[in-house]
Amino acid sequence: DVAQREAERRAQVTAGRMYTNADLAPVDAPAPPPAPAPVEAATESGAAAPAPPAPGDEVQQLNDPGIEPIIVKAPEKRDEQYWRARAQGLRGRLAKARAGIATAEARLSRIDAAPQTPTTVRERGVIAATLSRLQRDAGSLSEGLTLFMTQAEVAEVPEEWIR
Repeated sequence: DVAQREAERRAQVTAGRMYTNADLAPVDAPAPPPAPAPVEAATESGAAAPAPPAPGDEVQQLNDPGIEPIIVKAPEKRDEQYWRARAQGLRGRLAKARAGIATAEARLSRIDAAPQTPTTVRERGVIAATLSRLQRDAGSLSEGLTLFMTQAEVAEVPEEWIR
């Protein structure tokens, strides 16, 4: 009875406005962007020419000769505060990941020693996934710390800044 009444009600309801492509106004294609002025024309017209790259800057030339090259600034000189903060941050994150691994492993051993119920089986799955993620994170952080130490060695950073 309820389904029949609903079908009758839907038959009486008028549909809203239906829009088709014919109802929409045509849209013009967007105009292409203006081509950049050549460097020679800019200097002849009195405009300043682009600044040449500074020593140590890297210039990346795009495939299109009409587009000006991109100048990538050379990295700034890094001081003692940068190296100490970076080393401390990496080591702190690695220690936190290792502590999480130890906690997850301890919890897994307690779950395995307890009677298996549906709840403990689900919890074991969650803890095992967390342990796997923490192990991947610790591996990445360890590699990052190794890379950082190599960068510090290449930059001839004093040992006491990164220990």
